[in-house]
Formats: sequence, structure tokens, C-alpha cells
Amino acid sequence: MIEYILACTLWAAPDVVNVQVPVNEYAMATMQETIGNFEFDADVVEDRMNSVTIIYKPTETKAMAYSAADYTQRALTVKLDTAQKQSSLDCEIKPK
Repeated sequence: MIEYILACTLWAAPDVVNVQVPVNEYAMATMQETIGNFEFDADVVEDRMNSVTIIYKPTETKAMAYSAADYTQRALTVKLDTAQKQSSLDCEIKPK
């Protein structure tokens, strides 16, 4: 059986962080990380990308991307620019 991981690249200028989370036996995974004032979230449901979210905590500004219910999405990306602050989140499901 092939094992999968949720691999994400988080960018909150000027910092870049790579995170890998195993997809469990129920085909689910959740990633939650904070860099400075940005909160990054991503989740895998039923072996497909479900959503990615960035929240800029001081103003609660949020950017989200969701996959279509009838399509097996393997990657999602989202970007959030707030005044002088920039961030992005790129995630994909890939073999371990």
C-alpha cells in the first residue's frame, strides 16, 4: 500500500517553512502552523485536498481555497496580501 503525505510550503515574507504531515489510514490529514502573525491551515479528507486557509491574526483577514466536491484535487494554493504583509500556502498530496 502506498503511503501519502500532505506536503506544504508556507511563506510569510520573508520566512519560508516546509511542513510534511502523514495522511492517516482513514485518508485524512490536518496541518496547522503559525509564522509570525499568520496562521496556516490545510486539510485532506477522503484522500483529496479539502481546503487551505491563511489568517492574518491582527485583523482576522482570511483567504481560503476549497476543492470541488466531485473532483479529486491533489493540490491547492492560496495567497493573502494585507497592506505591507504578504503570505502564501501551497499544499499537495504526494507519495511518502
